[in-house]
Amino acid sequence: MTAWNTWKRVLPLLALPWLGVATACDDPFGPLDWDATPDTASLWSASRLELVEQPAAFDFALGGVPVWIEFTSGADTWDVVLIDHEGQLALAPASYFAGQGTRAGIAVRTGTTLDEVTRAPSDSAAYQRTPVVLETGAVYIIRTRSTVCESGYSSGTRYSKIRPVTIDVAAGTLMFEMVRNPYCSNRSFIPPNTD
Repeated sequence: MTAWNTWKRVLPLLALPWLGVATACDDPFGPLDWDATPDTASLWSASRLELVEQPAAFDFALGGVPVWIEFTSGADTWDVVLIDHEGQLALAPASYFAGQGTRAGIAVRTGTTLDEVTRAPSDSAAYQRTPVVLETGAVYIIRTRSTVCESGYSSGTRYSKIRPVTIDVAAGTLMFEMVRNPYCSNRSFIPPNTD
């Protein structure tokens, strides 16, 4: 076997490790892929002393995670909180609480499904800054507080949509499904690379 024939067999094998690197860096300036498959989460009412050790608030801006709160003055780390309101369970945006300079708000869409809501409203008047009583069969669109964007050079709000799965007023709990767009100021709930 000649030296050239040996190299013809070895060269493709040497290229394999670099193939993964090349495909992982398609376009560093293009939109990153995200998944619109709904995730589920639960919250417990902040109005009830017996539930104080459970997460009552939710951070949609920086990762979509439940947050344990002790005081509403810490509203710079969450966007909505579950509370008792007029004998029902409600979501209150952080902007509802005195002294909170935040754009967090909630828009309501009734008679629709999570899949049917494909875009957050562009009109700021659509977002309430007061508690919103929760109902099954409705979709709630969350506009978050302003945070640092993915570029690290600007700030903006993000948008999520949620649908209550279980609202248990007696227990003070809410289970919901959600879809979160991770990009600042992007109102779409359809990922950019959806075929």
